Amino acid sequence: MPSLYYLRTRDGLEVDLVLEFGQKLHLFEIKSAMTILPKHASSLLRVAGDLTSAVKNSAIISTSADNFPVAKNVYSYNWKNAAGN
Repeated sequence: MPSLYYLRTRDGLEVDLVLEFGQKLHLFEIKSAMTILPKHASSLLRVAGDLTSAVKNSAIISTSADNFPVAKNVYSYNWKNAAGN
């Protein structure tokens, strides 16, 4: 079973869900919006940049209609499809 965390740094950076699985971190932002923009990936990109080799992947889970890339190494997944990806 993976360990589950919420991350908030001293400077206010937040990541909604961090899964630690197999000594790697999987970062997730959870958004209720249907329209996902690159700005929604900013905290994921900053944490992944700080923890480089520890992060396996980053994603946004939302109500968007489709799955698509948002930024470099960050994808948006419709919440109904997230479990299959």
